[in-house]
Amino acid sequence: MPSNRHPPFNNLPLQSVVPHLKYPALSDPRVLPIIAYLYQLERAQWMDPSHHRGLVLSQLDELLRTAFEKVPYYHEALGACGYDATAPLDDGAWARVPILTRQALQENGMRLRSTDIPHEMQPFKQTKSSGSTGMPVEVFQPATKSPMMYATAALEPLIHGADFMGKTASIRYMRSGEPQREAARAPDWGPPLSIMFPTGPAVTLSSETDPEAQADWVMKEDPAYLQMFPSNLEALLPILEARGAELPGLHYFRTMGEQLPDRIRETVRSQLGRKIVDAYSTQEVGLIAMQCPETDHYHLVQDMVFTEILRDDGSPCDAGEIGRVVVTDLFNPAFPLIRYEVGDFAEMGAPCPCGRAWPVITRVMGRVRNLITYPDGRREWPSSPGKPISSAVPMTQYQIVQSAPDRLHVKLVMKRPLTEDDRASVTAIVHERLGEVFKVSVEEVETIPRGASGKYEEFKSELV
Repeated sequence: MPSNRHPPFNNLPLQSVVPHLKYPALSDPRVLPIIAYLYQLERAQWMDPSHHRGLVLSQLDELLRTAFEKVPYYHEALGACGYDATAPLDDGAWARVPILTRQALQENGMRLRSTDIPHEMQPFKQTKSSGSTGMPVEVFQPATKSPMMYATAALEPLIHGADFMGKTASIRYMRSGEPQREAARAPDWGPPLSIMFPTGPAVTLSSETDPEAQADWVMKEDPAYLQMFPSNLEALLPILEARGAELPGLHYFRTMGEQLPDRIRETVRSQLGRKIVDAYSTQEVGLIAMQCPETDHYHLVQDMVFTEILRDDGSPCDAGEIGRVVVTDLFNPAFPLIRYEVGDFAEMGAPCPCGRAWPVITRVMGRVRNLITYPDGRREWPSSPGKPISSAVPMTQYQIVQSAPDRLHVKLVMKRPLTEDDRASVTAIVHERLGEVFKVSVEEVETIPRGASGKYEEFKSELV
């Protein structure tokens, strides 16, 4: 494996827990398993793809055997599909393993928990999804998974060449009751990076802050890295442009939690000459994919979460096809999620020219409720009309809601009162992008509420 293809991990000084012992550093004991995982992840990405898949398949084999022997739900489910614990696992046997739906996860609860949990995996951490699907779920993560999650969190800035001594800024959703809902400052980036390496400062602002005030804050702080939801970034960009902001200290934006439309990437490139580093994760299993440093698509980090993109018949998608996202958590035999359908859709990609072994997805499409349904029963991913609408009318945010097979309702947050000409323009754009078969109503609203976790959706259907 060419050493020059690895991230510059060896060039970073480790954080020492003993004053005046800078090098060699005496690391915090919590760092050692993180570094061990990070070392393996660095090298896994450059393995021969077939060898890498063989390693992952061997872990899936071990996971199935353990689940069959010790987890009541899987003893029953795997037995029903003819699983043979004495036979080596191959692709055919794996394809027969049943899909775990959100409903099955809700209904079975503790039947998914192992009856024999090793001491090393305790204590458990309870994790709940946001319930944005209308079906909140609860899972339990063992102590052994935290170092791996920390390692993937550290790998992303490493492969994108981040300067850990730079300032990082985050505009994020803060739940009601959090002690700090105004601007906050910290001396470092926080764990895991701050316990591994010396880092620069971190600043945080609530996403509920007025966008004009957000722009003031960003221009004042001028961070090296700025993290927020894509929808927040899109609202912020025209304000920064109107003020002629250049953000000279900014290296890149980081987004997560929502779909990232191509138009936002394009605007960031053309307006500020910067890139966006996006990530795809879920509450149930953690990080699923991270963006390639050389392209706009995503690498599936199969060493932590084995991810499949499947057609409706259960077969794997080819490059260019959109399918269901089905994940298997490799690091949680105590509460295994095996072939768990998270509810998202993604587009499968071709092998990456960067040479990494990890498979590629080109886009995360969203959930079933983000599909548009036509009067004839067809369902498709809607072509976003956001850019032409923002060019036609002075709005700051929009959302399209499908309330019936032939009806779309457009909500607009306007900079000035909505006129009849505005309604006609928006209706024409929606008909052009989504089809003239729909009756379109256009309404001015003060705000468009975000979901339970602070996420925003451009299009959602009330038919599912």
